[in-house]
Amino acid sequence: MSKIKNVLKIALIVLTIGHIGMYIAQRSEWLYKDQPYRKAKEWLIGANFMMVYGNFLTKLPFVDEKSFIVQPVLALQDYFIKRWKENLPNDDAEKYTDWYVFRLMAYIMNTSGSTVLYGNNKYSFEEVIKFNEKAWETIENMVKYEAKDKMFQEIRYAAFNNLSIIFTTNFLVYWAQKKQNELIIKDVKQHERLIKLYDYIKYMDNLYSSKYPEIYNRAKKAEASEYFENERLHRITSQILYWQILTKRYQKIDDFCQADKNMYLKTYMDTISWFLKNEEYLKTKDIDSRTKIKVWSKNKLKETCKNLNL
Repeated sequence: MSKIKNVLKIALIVLTIGHIGMYIAQRSEWLYKDQPYRKAKEWLIGANFMMVYGNFLTKLPFVDEKSFIVQPVLALQDYFIKRWKENLPNDDAEKYTDWYVFRLMAYIMNTSGSTVLYGNNKYSFEEVIKFNEKAWETIENMVKYEAKDKMFQEIRYAAFNNLSIIFTTNFLVYWAQKKQNELIIKDVKQHERLIKLYDYIKYMDNLYSSKYPEIYNRAKKAEASEYFENERLHRITSQILYWQILTKRYQKIDDFCQADKNMYLKTYMDTISWFLKNEEYLKTKDIDSRTKIKVWSKNKLKETCKNLNL
């Protein structure tokens, strides 16, 4: 019995030292000299601790963020998040990163293993629609507001890029298991979002390349950056062009079939070229480039624009 007590004492000491070390490291990381929101960061540190505990639990077999065992940790995490956000101004992007940081990346993506969240037997179509709505809400706030905290200046750009990938990858969930073409034709709202997102990408890239070049260059040098950039733009332009043809809006667009005058068509064709050009490289990453090219939009464009070489 005494041996067991000694082992438990040692384990408790190690655990305590580990927590103290983590707390000191977190304070050093977040409470730097010119930190604009010191009080808020005290609560953020607590939320980070809870996220670590929650992540540890989800590594157990058959455990994810929906499991009963994780709920007390999430409840306490949400309390810290609430207090963190209460101490942030409404016009700072940091205040709107909570779902991205503490739900999507920490739990949903961490236990899903794919950016495609619908049809994976873990989340219902209704749940994924809610995820996409949260993603869109966060995207708009990342575009609308700056971040004063230097760490969140980088998180803001990452959140925008990653959420736009999530949104476009799961875009078809809005009409899943229904008569897709009929609903796609009527759903102006979602396609207007894609048109906005196309412009937002240009805006955020221009903003970060000029104002935060170190963050921008670091993001663009990441190994998978070029692949995700092309996949994202291909999904966006595929949907925009397909919708414009289905709704016959293309008939009112001058030079719709000319890539040098239709930016969506040019981007669409550029992304196809990129996938085909990098076919061998993508194979080394177990990615079939030809499956990434949207056949339904390609066929529609061939029917509509006889002059296109697709």
